[in-house]
Amino acid sequence: MLKSIPVRWGIVVLWMAAIFYGSSRSSIPTAPDEALDFVMKKSAHVGEYAILAILLLRAIYPNERLNARRLLLPLALAVLYAASDEFHQVWTSERHPSLRDVGIDSVGALVSLIVYASCSGRWDFPWSSRRPRDSRRGHEQAQTRAPG
Repeated sequence: MLKSIPVRWGIVVLWMAAIFYGSSRSSIPTAPDEALDFVMKKSAHVGEYAILAILLLRAIYPNERLNARRLLLPLALAVLYAASDEFHQVWTSERHPSLRDVGIDSVGALVSLIVYASCSGRWDFPWSSRRPRDSRRGHEQAQTRAPG
């Protein structure tokens, strides 16, 4: 699934466009209760950036083993997009940028990356002995062994 580079990145761009469109709308429906409205809007922030971070991870590292270092680039890109999206709201009537929203977006991205990586079966735990830490090194070692 999603083997083609243009397809993987195309999905990322489409999702970013959907986020941009949502934040470009000057009026957003509100819930009748203020607390419920807050929870619903912030949950939407978490969800949309959780999905963006996973899409970025899948686009950048489609098949590679994952570790903490490999989560940094998709996380950084998601956080940068969240910051640029909030900055873009300066020019949207009835909207205002919020550092708190960037923080909420960042938490959604981080948590989703950790959960996805640990549940995907591609996570390289440092203490795991069943797979070599560097998959290329393990592949090279397997090639240099004499048969039988």
